[in-house]
Amino acid sequence: MKYVLGVIWLCILGCSGGKRLPDMRETYNTKSRQPFGSYVAQQMLLGSYPGATMYELDKAFNTQYFESSSLYVTITKQFYPIYADLLDMKDYLQEGNTLFIVSSNFDSTFLDYFDIKYQPGNNWGIGDPYTMLDAGVRLSGLTDSVSPVFTYFFYPFRNHFISFPDSSSIWGYNDLGQPNFISVPVGEGQMYLHAEPRVFSNYFLLTADNYRYFNGIFEHIHTGQETVYWDNYYKERIHSQEKRPNTSYFSELMKHPSLKAATLLFLALMLLYVLLESRRKHPVIPVIKPHMNSSLAFSETIARLYLQHRNHKDIALKMITYFNEYLRSRYSLQSFNLEEQSEWISKKSGVKLGDVHALAYCIKQVHDYDQIDDELLAELNDHIFKFYK
Repeated sequence: MKYVLGVIWLCILGCSGGKRLPDMRETYNTKSRQPFGSYVAQQMLLGSYPGATMYELDKAFNTQYFESSSLYVTITKQFYPIYADLLDMKDYLQEGNTLFIVSSNFDSTFLDYFDIKYQPGNNWGIGDPYTMLDAGVRLSGLTDSVSPVFTYFFYPFRNHFISFPDSSSIWGYNDLGQPNFISVPVGEGQMYLHAEPRVFSNYFLLTADNYRYFNGIFEHIHTGQETVYWDNYYKERIHSQEKRPNTSYFSELMKHPSLKAATLLFLALMLLYVLLESRRKHPVIPVIKPHMNSSLAFSETIARLYLQHRNHKDIALKMITYFNEYLRSRYSLQSFNLEEQSEWISKKSGVKLGDVHALAYCIKQVHDYDQIDDELLAELNDHIFKFYK
């Protein structure tokens, strides 16, 4: 019977004109009047801080600028800040500000950073209507002498904190007596952590006098803050991921500004490369090597071999033989003697008579000596070369 009444109450709360069932997703959207929106919580918070200015945030904590003497509030199903957020949160607290974070799933890095251990309820009984009951929470330190238990008919509250720094305070429990609402002092500020975002839902706050639970929390937290920041970034990020569970690698790159810039730069360079390389190119002109004078190369090789053996006289005799052949072919001398025909050869060749006599003398020395040195060989070469010119 109690289960039937609870379902009827949820339908009345979330239906629009009685035409459809309410949306039971835990969105904690400030614009949503569905059972698990946070429209009522935001309006009550505005009433708790009548003189303060409220801003709604839609970007990560580390990208924001915060006024001093302010309160930061986030109510989300999953709270997964990055490490840069943690560093800025610590600085924010040390300056005397207040963090109020409500979530059923805290990032392990966040908990370790503040030395907190947490036990989630693992969605105890969610989806099974027979596990619904009068789930309750209570506060510690209300103005009443004995804190009442604030209940609603739904799945029970089982998230709780296991351990926390010795300087922390416990401000709330679930119906099993497990702490689910604590405060941790950091510097001059206070960080309040609540493990049950459902107690800030429209459904819970509009049930019976559960609004007193909300008022009891913020009566304690209200210490003259002049500015209130209501964060929507972390819950909106989670819901956007739920809508697109199979994100591509490219979309993941686009999430981070530095990776996005690098990716776009790479794509632009690739496009530029394709455009430049697609232009028509002239065929490569092959390099044509000049024909080598094989006879000259052969002569150089033979000369190098003779030089290596240091047989200068043999080289000189062959030079004389080639020179005689040159005279025969050039001047038609069948038989000649340089000493006797020096004057005639000088007139025919244009070589000075003294040079002709010097060549004849070198040739005579080559024939007379058993071995000749480098100087005589070089001198013979110089005199013969004058004829070749």
